[in-house]
Amino acid sequence: MSNIVESRFEVRGMTCASCQAHVERAVRELAGVDRVEVNLMTNTMKVRFDPAVISHSTISEAVSSAGYTAVAEDGADGGGAAADAPAALTAMQKEALHLKKRLLSSVIFAVPLLYVSMGSMLGLPAPGFLQGTAGSMNSGLLQLLLTLIVIFINREFYISGFKSLRSRSPNMDALVALGSGAALLYGIVVLFQMNNAAGAADMERIAALHHELYFESSATILTLITVGKFLEARSKAKTGDAVRQLMDLAPAVALVEREYAVVEIPTSQVRPGDIVHVKPGSGIPIDGVILSGTSAVDESALTGESLPVDKEAGDRVTGGTVNQQGFLRVTADNVGSKSTLARIVQLVEDASGTKAPVASLADKVAAVFVPVVITIAIVTFIIWSIASRDFSLAFSMGITVLVISCPCALGLATPMGLMVSTGKAAKKGILIKSGEVLELAAETETILLDKTGTITAGKPEVTAVLLVEEAGAGGAGAGAAEAEALRRETLLSLAAIEGQSEHPLSLAVVSYVRELYPEAELPEVKAFRSLTGRGISGKIAGQEWHVGSNRLLVENTAAENVSAL
Repeated sequence: MSNIVESRFEVRGMTCASCQAHVERAVRELAGVDRVEVNLMTNTMKVRFDPAVISHSTISEAVSSAGYTAVAEDGADGGGAAADAPAALTAMQKEALHLKKRLLSSVIFAVPLLYVSMGSMLGLPAPGFLQGTAGSMNSGLLQLLLTLIVIFINREFYISGFKSLRSRSPNMDALVALGSGAALLYGIVVLFQMNNAAGAADMERIAALHHELYFESSATILTLITVGKFLEARSKAKTGDAVRQLMDLAPAVALVEREYAVVEIPTSQVRPGDIVHVKPGSGIPIDGVILSGTSAVDESALTGESLPVDKEAGDRVTGGTVNQQGFLRVTADNVGSKSTLARIVQLVEDASGTKAPVASLADKVAAVFVPVVITIAIVTFIIWSIASRDFSLAFSMGITVLVISCPCALGLATPMGLMVSTGKAAKKGILIKSGEVLELAAETETILLDKTGTITAGKPEVTAVLLVEEAGAGGAGAGAAEAEALRRETLLSLAAIEGQSEHPLSLAVVSYVRELYPEAELPEVKAFRSLTGRGISGKIAGQEWHVGSNRLLVENTAAENVSAL
């Protein structure tokens, strides 16, 4: 395979680890496929293949033959998952909402069904039309009607389950469909027997058969499995929060020069070469080079460095960072899926979609799990039939084996763990390349750091204050009270000046002074100026104040006092 490419597909119809294993096997057996990874958590599949040997349509057809649907996600611009992440997350949320409605509808009919079928066992009162011999027949018919409604609400189990059986790749839904369907059919057979007994006026037979109705089991199975499906879908939607927050770092709209005017357009429509305006305090929507303007840019979201970086014409800026002070005109170059932020999101998604070595065992088990469970259920039914001579008891045991053996956790545990951990790590500025790397991290004994200042709280704090008096301002004989008054006046004035800026160092100074003098009122600042790259200045009570770099202070200090700096 000389010209290997990688494509992503959305796979629809997967419900358990067995589904995942069947899809992987169907695609892996195709000629020209180098590697395939199916992620049950995100319902996606990554395939490395030789386009000279096999095409997207052939891969989709192979998945369809296995009983599922595969749709290529790759766009014309090579966007990939990063560009489609918001849509994928919305799909997860919609699925959770759909299952919530399905669950509530099931409960509405399952609760009265349980009351009708089991209320008398608990000593609960029953309506008159459900009492006596005729009541037993009415109860059976009412249970059948309520069960059919619950089955219709949860018909997706039957559609998916029997479809997987036809393709000879049974999944978890097949277990649910077989278990609940068998209970339904057995109940219908019992109803016919009750009808025959009624025709023969055999009241004892009717009473005995009434206890062999399993309609409530069929409906309860579907309702309880739907509870699990809903919790699973809700977990999927929540685990995507970290990726969503990464995508939200970049503004949704950008100000772009268009024919001598500045227009607001979606960031996705910005093209390389466009000139983008970035106002103070705004997020930078794209990667590019500053055409004009100077500012300080907060890059902490991407680099972890808490202090802003000074930028001027010719410097690069990255989408997802924040322009703090000056106005910038930026020439866009890397946009869309090629931007730094999109590549980071792609890396996080790829990491959550890769398989850790520990997942291979679950895949091997899941591939044969459902057929083995069906076989065990049949054997259980036969053994109990012979041992107990009670068909109803044996039938109940067989259904129990089918229903309690749902293998969904096999396929979800590892992918969900990977998605949560890689997403949470990305929010804290730690990028994990793959599931294998994450698993190996458990064996880490020593961490080597090669850059000073990276491991910080991410928020600067004032640790000490040193005041240098100007010549003749105080002298060695100044008392403690005078020194404290000078210190208080200086710090309050400093906090007043710094309070006009949003620079992290300014915020740290203001916080320190506020904590030191909580009741004090800050003086009024006039003629405030932000000197990008150097500091800030302003007037307090007619006196000029300069706060910032050593260069700024040297420029605005009398020659005889420069040595004190």
